[in-house]
Amino acid sequence: MEAKKPARPRRALYKVMGTCRLCKVRFVVDKEKGHYSSNYCMTCVKKFNQTE
Repeated sequence: MEAKKPARPRRALYKVMGTCRLCKVRFVVDKEKGHYSSNYCMTCVKKFNQTE
């Protein structure tokens, strides 16, 4: 019986790109770090959170 290979963590084969509606910058939507919005970049999201 052969030894099993150690399991590797699964990585996304592609990156989800988004374009910010406010500043028109392209960015990578990083779901692991909690950036789920594909409409606004992190800098604009932080600006929204500061104003509220």
